Amino acid sequence: MKTHKASYYFHRILPLAIGVFLLRMVILSIISPDEITTIVNGEEVETTFLTALPALVIGLPMLFFGIWLFGNYFRVYMDEEVIQVLGKNKQKYNWSDIESIEPVNWLWKGTIFKLKPKNQKRLYFFSDKPNMKFNNQFTPTFETQMNLLISKKKRDLSI
Repeated sequence: MKTHKASYYFHRILPLAIGVFLLRMVILSIISPDEITTIVNGEEVETTFLTALPALVIGLPMLFFGIWLFGNYFRVYMDEEVIQVLGKNKQKYNWSDIESIEPVNWLWKGTIFKLKPKNQKRLYFFSDKPNMKFNNQFTPTFETQMNLLISKKKRDLSI
């Protein structure tokens, strides 16, 4: 099983793109405020640093988060024997080399995981394509083949 490619690139590039767009807007509003139109309560107002502050407050963390993702968020290939990190330096880990593997997201449980190999830094990965399943009317769960394999291996190997 491999990481779902489209979801991986979407998660990796979207925060960076939003951050760059919003910071570009802030810089333009400082350099040439006539190019940016600011509308407050339906009326056009003069563009100042204060009107651009919300874009700065959102854009800067998004930019830093997008840069952080480039070093910590990877695609993986996983089967019964190994977990292989895909990318420039392809690393292979046996399941016995894994210290911990946990889901990290609170919204879509079981789609983004934190992997901590023994004696190495942790990394994050997106699982394969999720299928939404409703346990009851109000609580959807996302089941993936990787999630099922991870649950099985955690149970078998006591990770």
